[in-house]
Amino acid sequence: MLGSTYAQVTLGTSPYTENFDGIGTALPTGWTVRTGATASALGTSQSLTIATTAWNSTTGNFHNSASADSPATATDNTATQAANTDRALSVRQTGSFGDAGAAFVLQLANTTGLVDFDLSFSIQQLHQTTAGRTTTWTVDYGFGATPTSFTSVTSSPATVSTVQGTFSNAVVTADFGTALDNNAGPVWIRIAALSATSGTGTRPHTGVDDFQLNYATSGTNTSVEFATISSTVSEGVGTLNLTLSITDEDGTNDTDVDVVLIVGSAGRINSYTTQTVNFPGGSSSDETLTITVTDNGLCDGDATLTFQLQNITGGQGTPFVGTNDEYDLSITDNDLCTSVEFISATSSGTEGGRNGRSHLGHHQPIRGQCHHGGCGAHQWQCRRCEQLHHTDRNLSCRQ
Repeated sequence: MLGSTYAQVTLGTSPYTENFDGIGTALPTGWTVRTGATASALGTSQSLTIATTAWNSTTGNFHNSASADSPATATDNTATQAANTDRALSVRQTGSFGDAGAAFVLQLANTTGLVDFDLSFSIQQLHQTTAGRTTTWTVDYGFGATPTSFTSVTSSPATVSTVQGTFSNAVVTADFGTALDNNAGPVWIRIAALSATSGTGTRPHTGVDDFQLNYATSGTNTSVEFATISSTVSEGVGTLNLTLSITDEDGTNDTDVDVVLIVGSAGRINSYTTQTVNFPGGSSSDETLTITVTDNGLCDGDATLTFQLQNITGGQGTPFVGTNDEYDLSITDNDLCTSVEFISATSSGTEGGRNGRSHLGHHQPIRGQCHHGGCGAHQWQCRRCEQLHHTDRNLSCRQ
């Protein structure tokens, strides 16, 4: 049977632990097993073989294996391994599976309000009878729904490897420093084989067990976010205010954050450039940023612009941007858009007559039609020459 059910983990009280003893049913919540992992790609999710798998299996796949934790020994037979309730999440690499690119992956919903992350886990080499190749493993992390870059973390030991033919069980630790602090997520942590195995012969059967992620609550870190996340206004509104709120402000230090336009044309809001909003030290009051909406008189349609909070500084502790980090401003065009349908592209007549060569063949109206002087004609303004014209019902030019 195969198991591939997963979701992201929402962290609660530290530490987060996973012993993989339940993988006879499915992968733990938040975990995936992947191939094709690189420093710039998450990798492709694979299924887990949830049936117990012997250490000496040569089938390339992710497996439910007995852990190498004591009292297990290198000489345990297949029956003993199957009866062992202490399990490990493992992968047998082959020439066509996971070499390179095998990865054990944990997805966190976010780390908002959490700091000081460090990790420990056991890395195990389970197949001891035949000497062969060496796999080097890397602990790294990435951010976002679909990360495009991963950053490796210094571990102890500095080089984490499993050697085919050597039954082993080593504890690995890694300190993330401030890299994972207060991140809106998703946050990804991987144990990955990013480089090809070295040596010749059979590739290792590597297990991961006793995973523990430690962290602390931030408590005294300032955060800033948008008070609301969207609004809709008419192009003729003039101005509107974006409201920002602060939490855990410092008693004396100011807090600054940039409001950056990341989607849409700055021309729709008076050639907007990035603005910095300041929260004075000791103040918990909301601050506002005034946005000027351009009423351009052009029929250029509705638009949605997105602002994002970036580059927060000051405050107390490690300041961070809260969950409402983006704001969508929808602008409704207030200009009446009209078009002219032509019976013919041109008309001709005498120089002094009512019907001169039609201006409509190459000019476009940008103002609404209206009756003019009771004659039944329609007045319009030309986009190109900006002159007023009016037409009879046959749409030939009368100016």
